[in-house]
Amino acid sequence: MGAIYEYTDTVRYSKVDGELKLTIAAMIDYFQDAAIEQSEVLGVGTKAINTRNLAWFLTSCDVRIHRMPELNERIVIGTYPYYFRGMLGKRAVYMKTADGEILAEGDAQWALMNTAEMRMTRIPEDLLAAYELGDGPLFESRNRRILAPDGAGKDYDDVPVQEYMLDNNGHINNGQFVRLGMSYMPTDRGFTWLRVEYKKQARLGDVLRPVRFSDDDRDVVVLKNGDDGDAFGLAAVAGDHHFKAVPPQIQAQELGDIAVVLNDQSAFAHVLPSAVCLNLLYTAAPDKG
Repeated sequence: MGAIYEYTDTVRYSKVDGELKLTIAAMIDYFQDAAIEQSEVLGVGTKAINTRNLAWFLTSCDVRIHRMPELNERIVIGTYPYYFRGMLGKRAVYMKTADGEILAEGDAQWALMNTAEMRMTRIPEDLLAAYELGDGPLFESRNRRILAPDGAGKDYDDVPVQEYMLDNNGHINNGQFVRLGMSYMPTDRGFTWLRVEYKKQARLGDVLRPVRFSDDDRDVVVLKNGDDGDAFGLAAVAGDHHFKAVPPQIQAQELGDIAVVLNDQSAFAHVLPSAVCLNLLYTAAPDKG
């Protein structure tokens, strides 16, 4: 079938927001479905590897959003793997119109987990042999930790993890984290960049504690998992400075598992891949008008 897997769909009412545009969470769901469906077609899907106590966990994802499709618009979702090494795999994802207009393009990193021991494990040769590799990433991914604005944050009510948020791995699904984080973000920003990082799972019975940090053009939502200091986060940034080069040195302080930037609002702190919390970076376009 080649390296690329694509499927088409129509943007339905259940996937749009108040402006009848696809939600960011729904876009993440589309990309996740594409990756899973390709593995199913190749015979190494969720059920097949679950019987071997294996599962793919998303560890990070960068997405450039050019335009959000609207209600009833026909879209094509595609993906291909381009890198495997040790315990990690990388794949490109994209969304386009039926006419070929690129709506969004992304780069995702996955880790293969031994679910019996809950640790990352080397990818078996038969799984590697099932995939044909594509040409490479669609753009250069940052692969860096999200940084929150300096200063005190605004606390919100605790959010207990509910059963409807979970997937078959027993933790909050990727899209559910996005939906939850976005519920604390301003509604008047047009997002053009998405960054996702996962460091710790949230399971049934856990309690997430949302905190929002803000400055002139950014909002960061941190979802802490109880009192243990583990954090989940979501950041919104206005303007287009996310396309600038990342400075080699930054000054930052730690806030749980979230680094807080002190001197450069476009900077990211380097973080090694991990299969265990969620951070999200959203970059917002300048206000219209």
